[in-house]
Amino acid sequence: MERNITDQNQLIPATTGEVTYSQEEASITTAFYLCGFFVCTFGVIGNTLIVIVMRKFERMSTSVYLSVLAVCDNIVLIVGECF
Repeated sequence: MERNITDQNQLIPATTGEVTYSQEEASITTAFYLCGFFVCTFGVIGNTLIVIVMRKFERMSTSVYLSVLAVCDNIVLIVGECF
């Protein structure tokens, strides 16, 4: 397959719709997904701890609000990680 060189780091195919990535782009993509994974993991752990701690203060409206907020944040973190 013949390729056109447009940049030193990236090759673009001349005739087909095949996409090739440079090593730099692959590294950035990997780092992006790893950071997202760690943010989601620590976010879910932190929100779960908030719910556990707020169960001790059941009668206060603020604790109910914070618990619901933590549960909703967990849902967003988990659903956002899937997509």
